[in-house]
This record gives sequence, structure tokens and C-alpha cells, in this order.
Amino acid sequence: MDNLGLRGLNEWYQVRGSLQFPLCILPLKRNQSKRQREKPQLDPLRGWCFVAGYCRGGLTREVPSRKMKEIFSSISPHAMGVFFALPALLAMAGCSTVEHVGIALLYRRAALPEAQVVRDIPYNSSEETGTKHRLDLFRPTGTNWPVLIFVPGGGWTTGDKALRVGGADVYGNIGRFFAARGIGVAVVNYGLQPATDWRGQVKDVAQATSWVGVHIAEYGGDASRIFLSGHSAGAQLICHLALDARNLSQQSVPSNAIAGVIAVSGAGLDLADQETYSLGASLPYYEQRFNRSATNANWQQEASPIKYARAGAPPFLVLYGGRETMALKRQSILLHAALRAKARSQILEVPHQSHGMMVLTLSRDGKKSASAMLDFMNSIPESHQGRRTEETTE
Repeated sequence: MDNLGLRGLNEWYQVRGSLQFPLCILPLKRNQSKRQREKPQLDPLRGWCFVAGYCRGGLTREVPSRKMKEIFSSISPHAMGVFFALPALLAMAGCSTVEHVGIALLYRRAALPEAQVVRDIPYNSSEETGTKHRLDLFRPTGTNWPVLIFVPGGGWTTGDKALRVGGADVYGNIGRFFAARGIGVAVVNYGLQPATDWRGQVKDVAQATSWVGVHIAEYGGDASRIFLSGHSAGAQLICHLALDARNLSQQSVPSNAIAGVIAVSGAGLDLADQETYSLGASLPYYEQRFNRSATNANWQQEASPIKYARAGAPPFLVLYGGRETMALKRQSILLHAALRAKARSQILEVPHQSHGMMVLTLSRDGKKSASAMLDFMNSIPESHQGRRTEETTE
């Protein structure tokens, strides 16, 4: 997903100690121009140049081949399978969460009995549902548990709740992780562009939310404690849903039905912010997704969730990675700034994490993202009344 994905491929990931290990995925060509290096062509049928390096005071140097052998010899067979599966997947996934090799190093499968998972529940019975209008429900034991609706990212054009990479069930792991800790999770599919537009995508998420509100008690959940979360494009969609009250009212969902919102590494939150484009975001990329007809002069305002920030909005937790691009960081910071004077809002920068790696931290015990989400949801009572402003940076 242009700057959300390709630039992220050149971000550094910590493997162990001071060693920094990126996958700069480039065709095997020498003497590339700077422009070519910054925008590599992801072609799984061509050769790949894997570059590792030490980082000292902002300087990097190539790691000797023997060091590369040491790195590869330390990776488990399962992780190695993920490692070598990535090039082809990268080309297909765009801004999906698999764009970073770090999945092999960060992913840990969360434990939850399969009997507590209900898959492929259709949430839109009035239309042909296919696979894009279904959700997977991960249930805790007991009753009256809160429920988190999680919306995957994918650049508005890709993404699926069942995404697997080398055996790593990325979104299902989020469901298992929180359900094992007493919070039900509904991982939602939605229609993808160009088959639908961004308004249709928001409507899909609203319909899924309506289904949860009506039916979650049948599975043991508490409809008075519904939380929304999403990553990247998914974060943009859930922010639209939570801030523009029309989206919920059109599905007969009360405006106060949402107990809280967790926006993870959101993209396209303020499409009218010129500084974001100055920092590297691609205006044509977003125009293609939010103004396909090229006839709406007001598309940047209409498609920006931040423009609907309002008093009485549900509490927000805004998460972003310390190694995301400056453009992406700015989007999260702008969202928090717009909310802080009107509603309860917390913001947390998660150190050492890039855009793609952030979603993996959500289901990893001991990581700041997962802990912050649990603390946030547990801090909001059933009535979820009252608002305050908080800012946390770590």
C-alpha cells in the first residue's frame, strides 16, 4: 500500500541485541536509481536481494555472509517456512499485515479451544453474503463478557479475516488471545474495493456491529459493552463508524452503543492534511480509493473520520508504532488531537514496531499494545459514561 507498505519494507526490525535485520526486497539489479530503490517492484518470480545490517549511530553496513548464515541457522523450521513464503505473499497482499518478515519472529499462537469459536456467521441476511459479509466469533467461558469487533486492514482493496501466512493465523490469533482473557472477539470481513466503495465498506462494518448488538447475548456476551478496533484501513473504517453517528443510526444501532474504540495504526484519518502528503503519503493513492469518479471536489473532507470528531464520542485508544512512517504517525496524532478536547482519548506510541508489525503485537502477551488494549477495555464500566482526556507516550 504505497507508503504504508513499500516504505515499510525498508524499516529495521530488531532480531537480537544490537543486530538490526531488514528485508529490503529488491529485484537483483545493480545501479538502481534512488527512485527505484525507494519503490521496489514486488515480483515473486524474480530474484530477491536480502540485505541485513548493523545500525550504529544512524550508519549501516552490510553484514558478512557468515553472519547471515548464523541468522538463518537460528531460525526455526516453522519460522523459515514463513520467511520464504513471504515474497510471493507480499506481491499479492499490498498493505496486508504479512508485508513484514517479522511475523516469523513475533507471532505466538494464543490458546483457545476450537469449541469456543464459531466461524463464518453471516451478518447480512438480506443480501447475498458470500465470504465478505461474515464474521468469526471467539467466545470466552462464562457469560456477560464484553465483545471486541475487530476489522482487518488491507488498503481497502484486500484483506480477509482468515488470513494465514506459513501457519500463522494473524487475525484469528487476536480473537483467541482476547477470548482467553475474558473478552469476546468478532473478526469481521467486509466488501472490498473496487466491488464496493468506502461508504459501502463502512456500511458493512455497521451491519456487523448491528448483528453483534442483536445476537451477542445468545452466545453469552454483553451487548452493553461493545468495543470497536481495526488496523490500518480497518482503523479508518471503525473511526468512521464511531464518529459519524449517521452510520449507526441507519442500522438502528443507538449512538451510545459503542463502549470504546481502539484505532491501531490508522491510515486515511485526515485526508485533507497537506503535511501528511509532504511527509510522503501519496495523494493519488488515496484519491483512487475515495474519489474514483474524480467528480467530488469535497472528497477529502467527506472521507476523513477526523472531521466527525464530536462531543459525546465514545472513549478512544489510539495506538501507533515507533517505526511507522512519519506520515502514518501524524495521522494517529491528528486523530488524538481532534478528540482530546471533546472526548476521552489516550494515545500510545509502541516502540520498535512498524506498521505491519503492530497488528502482531495485539495478540502477543507482554507487549505494550495488548496490555494497553486490555487495560483500556477493563477501565470502562458497563454504562461507559463520563469522559476524560489522557495522553500516554512510552
